[in-house]
Amino acid sequence: MTFNPSSPGTPTPVTINNGDYVKSLACPSVSLCVAVGFNAAGQGQELAFDPSSPGTPTPVTIDVAPSNVLLDSVACPSSSQCTAVDGGYGREITFNPTAPGNPTPLTIVSGGQLSGVACPSANQCTAVGSTMYGYLGQGVEVTFDPTAPGNPTPVVIDGGSANLNAVACPSVSRCAAVNGDEVTFDPTSPGTPTPITIGGGADVACPSASSCVTVGGGQAVAFDPTSPGTATPATVDAGNVLSSVSCVSSPLCVAVDTAGNAFVGAPPPPSPPTVTAVSPSAGPTAGGVSATITGSNFGPGATVSFGTAAASVTSVSATQITALVPADSAGTVDVTVTTPQGTSATSPADQYSYDLTPTVSGVTPNTGPAAGGNTVTINGSNFVPGATVEFGSTAATAVTLVSATQLTAVAPANAAGSVDVSVTTPGGSSVTSGTDLYTYYPVSTLQAQVSVHGSTQVTTPSFHTATPGELLVAFVSADGPAGAGKQHATVSGAGLTWTLVKRANSQSGDAEVWQATAPSVLSSATVTSTESASGYGQSLTVIAMQGVKGIGATAAASATTGAPSVSLTTTAPNSLVFAVGHDWSNAIARTLPSGWALLDEWLNTGAGDTFWSQYTNTPTGLTGSVVAVKDTAPTKDQWNLVAVELVNG
Repeated sequence: MTFNPSSPGTPTPVTINNGDYVKSLACPSVSLCVAVGFNAAGQGQELAFDPSSPGTPTPVTIDVAPSNVLLDSVACPSSSQCTAVDGGYGREITFNPTAPGNPTPLTIVSGGQLSGVACPSANQCTAVGSTMYGYLGQGVEVTFDPTAPGNPTPVVIDGGSANLNAVACPSVSRCAAVNGDEVTFDPTSPGTPTPITIGGGADVACPSASSCVTVGGGQAVAFDPTSPGTATPATVDAGNVLSSVSCVSSPLCVAVDTAGNAFVGAPPPPSPPTVTAVSPSAGPTAGGVSATITGSNFGPGATVSFGTAAASVTSVSATQITALVPADSAGTVDVTVTTPQGTSATSPADQYSYDLTPTVSGVTPNTGPAAGGNTVTINGSNFVPGATVEFGSTAATAVTLVSATQLTAVAPANAAGSVDVSVTTPGGSSVTSGTDLYTYYPVSTLQAQVSVHGSTQVTTPSFHTATPGELLVAFVSADGPAGAGKQHATVSGAGLTWTLVKRANSQSGDAEVWQATAPSVLSSATVTSTESASGYGQSLTVIAMQGVKGIGATAAASATTGAPSVSLTTTAPNSLVFAVGHDWSNAIARTLPSGWALLDEWLNTGAGDTFWSQYTNTPTGLTGSVVAVKDTAPTKDQWNLVAVELVNG
């Protein structure tokens, strides 16, 4: 049946092969069409006729096999050359349609079947089908020269498919095969193409290298074989089954269905690209970052814009593009992709933020222990969510964005010394300066502690130090005659020179602190305290401190009643505070407030006195911290108390 597709009217069907089956048709010119199929005897036949005056053409048998030859498809690159393929034996037959003679079928997919063929030139044909007869194998293509086919090699191009139904080749280097999936490949070098499910699948036509249409069911699916993406099927023949399609040009296609209907019209337009994600989603205003754009319907020649600035595209696939981000001013822009099918619509998913480089103007506190763990506030500018902080080259933890000008972070452990605190955002890393310095001080260590309780003169058990330069501190608490200034002590020993740091004896008894530095490591050292007024009880505790510069602030107090207390203001950050006291009234255990720990305590019930020493169990904080040195009980006794600051080294 011949008709004008743009004005089909009611054409008259003409029987050209009475009683036999016509399966496929190709028209290499306006005066020649070639049909292939099979007769009742199971022989493959071809019929050549003039579509404007078909008459009663004579079928010519061109393929005889042991049983049931099914010529499924034919392609004619010229009026004197056609190639047909059979679905039962995986063979191709090349012949002159006007004088077919007795062509020789050639098996090109042994044991398989061929369902479609396309010949973009007289010397190149591509057939598709299955590696096994009966639709049990894998989708295969085989490309050959029909004038000298030789022994071509079939290539599996759709491993998840049993059969490829049809193929169209708009050029010698591009073919599209369909079966519900579409597989675009270079027939001269097919490699391992990726099948994409788009619908249709019964037949395919490609009027140009970037435009194809596949039909199946009652639907037509237009797609760009260079970038098929997720094409959208359009229903063009509801309730019927479209079996074949041919496209005169890109805007005009003709499809036929098994009910004898023809559908004429423009194919549905291929889908424009979409952008679903951009990674990273932020970067510096200088650009230069490699970004990955994810979406659909991308393809060769796709361009990318960040706002109005064009990006340099480095790679493209159907669903992913990589591009170098161009420079732009600070702010948020939409990333769009443009293909021949249009430009992607903007959405929050495609946004990219140009961020300014952060700056650091201050760090509080700007010192801390080498062990880390303290919370630090970083002030500056251009801070954004996801900002990271480094102390030197070590990442901080628990980074919290307070505002665009402030962050908090927990300092990591580090060696003693000063480091730059830097902030990194997608806009870059802050430039180091004197305002971002943070100093780690070595953690002071109580290397040794010995205590002795007695009277008049007491000597500690022997002890040793670990490193040269350790600071020794002696805490003396002594009973004495009633009255102010009636008792004091002298400390000596370990071969060192001892100096008095602070004394409190304004009430009866005495509390005092002495110090000495051990220039070398001590072994089996002892320290002695001698009372000025003999015969009274006393307690002596000596500590050896590693990582301490020396003694900073000191304070002393005495009172006839009330809870022991004295105030001390630190001269350095993160110091430790120690204290020693004497209760002349009673032998009562001390009750300490939170943050304090007992170093030593002696309840001398015979004399009714208490001798004790205590210390802060955490560093004090910033320089100038006011430390309340006190006990909460007892509250009615007479006491003397001395406190000293040990400065971290």
